[in-house]
Amino acid sequence: MCYLYIYIVDNQSLSLLLPIVVGVLLLVVAGWVLQDARSHERQHRPVTVTVLGLTVESSSVWAALCLVLFAFAFPLYLVARRSGN
Repeated sequence: MCYLYIYIVDNQSLSLLLPIVVGVLLLVVAGWVLQDARSHERQHRPVTVTVLGLTVESSSVWAALCLVLFAFAFPLYLVARRSGN
């Protein structure tokens, strides 16, 4: 049984699987941000934040930022979303 586990999750499989899993998770989170930001826009309460003179309030910009700069943009989105309520 232990040998089967080692065979399935060897280093080569893990090195191929990990980027795919991370990519799918990023797409799922960006999709959720897009839908959530759009729902806030429909309620005339857009999620808005200004950092270093740049204002982000578009749902598509939020989703793109979360996709590209996840570690910075997603926590910022959650904070801006909460402070907007």
